[in-house]
Amino acid sequence: MNTAEQGVDIGRGGVPDLADVAGHWVDADELAHLPSLRNQQGQAHVNHDLTSLSWLAAPPFTFGYHTGELRVDGQVLAAQRFLWKPWGVLREHRRQDGLLVTTDSRMALSRDLLLWRIEVTNESREARTVELTQDLFAMVAHSEVGYGWLYDGPWNHGMHHDFMALERIRATTGGAEPHYLLSPAPRRLRLGKPRIPGIQRDEDHGPMLLDDALPAHVSHDKEPEPRAGVAGAVRGLRVTKTVGGPGETGAAGGPRTAEAAHEARAARTTHETRTAEATHETQTTGATHETRTAEATHETQTARTTHETQATGATHESRATGADGETRATGADGEAPMVGADAEVVLRAASDEPITLTPDGETGLGTVALTPGLTIDFELRLDTAGQSGTVLTHGNHPDSLQIGVEDGRLWLGITGEREATDARLPAGDWQHVRVDVGADHVVLRLAGSEIARTRHWTESRRWVSRIEDGTVAFTDSRSPAHAVYAFAGPPGELRGEGAGARARWTCRIEPGRSVTVGIACAYGADTAGDTDTDAHAGIDAVSAQARAAAEDFEATTRAGEEGWRRLWASMFTPGDPDFSGHLPTFTTDDTGLARTYYMGALQALYMRNTRIRPGEPVFLTGGPRLGPTTTYFWDHCEWSRLYALLEPAGLRSWLLRVLAGPYRDSFGVENLGGGPLGNAYSSTDYALFRLIEHYVCVTGDFAFLDETTGGATVLGHLERLGLGWRDRRTPATGGVLADFGPDPWQLLECVPTYTGVVASFNGAYVSSTRSLAGLYRRLGRAEEADKTEAEAAQLAAALLDLYAGSGRWRILHPDATDTIGHCLDFGLVASALHRELPDGTRREMADFVTGRLLVGGWMRALSPDDPIAAASDRPDHGAAGAFAAWPGVTAHGLARLGHRNRATALLRNLPSAASGGLWGQAMEIVTGPDGHHRARVAERGTATRDNLAGAAGAEAVLSALFDINPTFENGSWTGLPATLSVEGIGTLTHLGPGT
Repeated sequence: MNTAEQGVDIGRGGVPDLADVAGHWVDADELAHLPSLRNQQGQAHVNHDLTSLSWLAAPPFTFGYHTGELRVDGQVLAAQRFLWKPWGVLREHRRQDGLLVTTDSRMALSRDLLLWRIEVTNESREARTVELTQDLFAMVAHSEVGYGWLYDGPWNHGMHHDFMALERIRATTGGAEPHYLLSPAPRRLRLGKPRIPGIQRDEDHGPMLLDDALPAHVSHDKEPEPRAGVAGAVRGLRVTKTVGGPGETGAAGGPRTAEAAHEARAARTTHETRTAEATHETQTTGATHETRTAEATHETQTARTTHETQATGATHESRATGADGETRATGADGEAPMVGADAEVVLRAASDEPITLTPDGETGLGTVALTPGLTIDFELRLDTAGQSGTVLTHGNHPDSLQIGVEDGRLWLGITGEREATDARLPAGDWQHVRVDVGADHVVLRLAGSEIARTRHWTESRRWVSRIEDGTVAFTDSRSPAHAVYAFAGPPGELRGEGAGARARWTCRIEPGRSVTVGIACAYGADTAGDTDTDAHAGIDAVSAQARAAAEDFEATTRAGEEGWRRLWASMFTPGDPDFSGHLPTFTTDDTGLARTYYMGALQALYMRNTRIRPGEPVFLTGGPRLGPTTTYFWDHCEWSRLYALLEPAGLRSWLLRVLAGPYRDSFGVENLGGGPLGNAYSSTDYALFRLIEHYVCVTGDFAFLDETTGGATVLGHLERLGLGWRDRRTPATGGVLADFGPDPWQLLECVPTYTGVVASFNGAYVSSTRSLAGLYRRLGRAEEADKTEAEAAQLAAALLDLYAGSGRWRILHPDATDTIGHCLDFGLVASALHRELPDGTRREMADFVTGRLLVGGWMRALSPDDPIAAASDRPDHGAAGAFAAWPGVTAHGLARLGHRNRATALLRNLPSAASGGLWGQAMEIVTGPDGHHRARVAERGTATRDNLAGAAGAEAVLSALFDINPTFENGSWTGLPATLSVEGIGTLTHLGPGT
């Protein structure tokens, strides 16, 4: 898609109409990542069907599972195309018999209210009767804690984040296969104390993949669940697979990943192949990598662990054969674990000797995937009665199959479910325990008798629903949350369905006519107190909100759209009531540049949240699948100029909060609880220095440097950040440049060789050191200014020595040297050393970017012919695509090297990669049916649909094309003019603060 397909030319008239900035109809088979919803206080995802929503989080409220699907004449229809706007998402399905169904899903602006408008149009020549059936679920919970990057969501058993399981549930929508219970990934069986869910390696050399687990980036304001094993022993453990027996459904019946379901639906990728998965183009070698190396590595590791004997007590065998020649597996007591079918033993304990269990101990066994027809059986002996703890865990994931005891009674858990039993185990006796795995349920047996069975999520016992006066009310038994559905046009039938309800309308539609149904769902919590009166008051208030919205449905939906338009106009209006600053108006004849700029501005507005920090608007990093209260330092700095212009008071407040915490040990903050989040990032010094520098220079608030926070002045923090290289030098890598250590998770995560001394952030240190020298000179500290200028020159010289030619840079490790061609090195080095770089090097760097990285209206972060490309198949920082900020960073670097025309061409094309909305965390490069490359918002892995760093394109319009580069360096920054024009680009008006 090119920018012309956006429809309306914008730019010549200044600030465009909000409806014209972004959002056009996109066919489902063009999308990898479905659109989102936001309303300035919450976020959600639409699903593959026509009405359901998932990943709904509006702290302190979160919704689990999904909200229910629409059936038309008894059939769930998949959305065939989508239209995103800031205020809502349209989904459409046109049947071959002339029936058109269009739905409009919205989160009402700044309200705890969901709205659906369902319109059915008869495009045929004959009147027809249509039956509409809407499932209604509201698995809502209320919590003030647990909002990390991996935020807690409600499940039938408790509150936790389970990314993979919820994605499997989403993959069942739109008429897809219904199975979601089982993860398809091989995982290690363990006895004893369970691990914290997340990415962990059993061996130092094991890969850290995102295919089946996420790092445990959770908030620190919630007490973790107790993790303990039991005192006792297990013997005779075997895992067997029924061959052709009941319950085995084969490949078609097994669980599918969200990606697989997405691809199966409507043959979505029949004519286009992910370039990263199918062909890493290697112009220099001509080699073809036909599979993702991460997946191949995973499979290799699985094959290795499947066929090796574990030192901790497990082995694998192909078959167990009885005396009669029949192949079967038997339990330790001789009882056949499966009846009436052959059974293949896929894993068993290496010895018949008991394996001792302790509350703090762990015994690792082999690796196995849960599939229908699998059985796990063993004998268990408890040393003492009445214990509580875990006996067995499959993996270390939120959806792991687990068996344990609570007060001596057995329980079974998997995928958000936990089934308790009355089976109390005595001390000292061996008990035969068996788990039978099916596609949709898991059964726990004791001595051959069924004692527990998991249930479908729609049959939850946690939420209670009731129908009263034409509404459906939901109450959470574990929190004070409530939700109520009300209807604009009452359904002909409203009845309970599992833990929810089902509404039915029967409509007679004449040719060329339409019928419309409106649904409102309000949510809230009990009022203060814990009495029945408080509870009734809470649900009555929620019910009143839902009824009022339904009664005046059209006005309610109109109000949300008008509210978004008002906020949009305020963004560009000096002295507006909604922001402490404003953005400049960009007027240009170049529609592509105008769209990049205004879409970047809209990206910031869309990610704004005004509830989680009253009085301080927060701009969230990403979502909706992650982070409803999170800001990453690095992503935040990618729009630092715009941030300082639009919301200077908010940025000042945010910086004071961040600098008061352990920012060197985290990658961001959880803004509701206020605590640090995640692991250390090597980018933090660069990111926070840039944010402080741009805030002070843009606003002129030099007094901010004297503020005290976190035990130091802001200036003291600025020095710590800008001179951070001093503490990172090591003799093993030269002792001059910063060495960022051996952990790739602190740099680019997915590029295993990008560790140690890298060019990018050493370039950033050159810039920050020079900037500090200029600030020292402004403050009258001439001696310190001279010293830091000399240090910056030494850093710059050492950095130039890292250049490997042809646009690539060397990486120094204590015992080796690598080379790499990555856009981050290009962008930060070009920005820092544009004056020192020789002309030949500048030309080679620019040619490398345009020749090796730019493609399909977007770019790759890593050159596809790089030696490490095959092991870096992520669409944000690897060869498969690029992070939302990288085109802006690259355009800035091109302009600093004197190639503004190339920067302009890059920025002009960026809107084509937004998949009909705004930019996500990563845009991946794919090949279309015409053989041409294009970019789309990526879904695979944990990529988020929305990302604040998409505003970097608009940031680059200011920095690369208008040369707005605030800095302390040389005292050269004198503030912003009211108006700025550049020939061939356009004009910025209302530019400076207060203009």
